[in-house]
Amino acid sequence: MEAGDIGHGDSCARRIVGGNTIDTSQWPTPDEGALEGNRRALYFARKLAVELYLSGATTRVLKQQTSLGAKQAYRLIRERCLETHPD
Repeated sequence: MEAGDIGHGDSCARRIVGGNTIDTSQWPTPDEGALEGNRRALYFARKLAVELYLSGATTRVLKQQTSLGAKQAYRLIRERCLETHPD
């Protein structure tokens, strides 16, 4: 991760990941209704963290609303959300 990818300080007006802006409108989603208990809570916390991060939310807001920081949200995007599933 490069320092410029997550902005300076605690906030950033626009997020760039891997040199590109991200459009999540075409991302596939799992069957959210099939998730239960802790897996459901973790999924929705991560989903919200990614959405907040990409919208430019501060690290403080991310932590307050999801218990995840900006670095964790960035990692989720780079290592999971942008990866193509083999099937």
